[in-house]
Amino acid sequence: MRDKKANIFKVRYLHGTHERICGRHKREGECVLPGGDLRIRRRLRLILWRQWKRPWTRFKNLMKHGIPEERAAMSAFNKRGPWFNSGAPHMNQALPKKFFDNMKLVSILERLRWNRITSTQGTAGCGNVRTVV
Repeated sequence: MRDKKANIFKVRYLHGTHERICGRHKREGECVLPGGDLRIRRRLRLILWRQWKRPWTRFKNLMKHGIPEERAAMSAFNKRGPWFNSGAPHMNQALPKKFFDNMKLVSILERLRWNRITSTQGTAGCGNVRTVV
């Protein structure tokens, strides 16, 4: 049940995000923020860092994700804020891109490429196909 709720959250959170991040004022497939995926992954790391709340919980979770004990202690007990820690090397090592790929998160860049391919199929490059009723 927890996986189903998590998947619903992911879909609601990320569905249509490429329009908000890339905007419609640019040409199709051209993104204003080329690092959109990076920013979303950093934001998700920030959410996890905040969920871990206490330094000891952070320490234990960093250890679970493969960070050595000494480095996990220094990272968990630093006095930096969540945004700093979400972009720090210890979080990138503990929660790499592969971690989020295994969660089946939608990549904005992949979605844009997919939209560009499907929008031009069968239309001789004239844009989206619309059914006339």
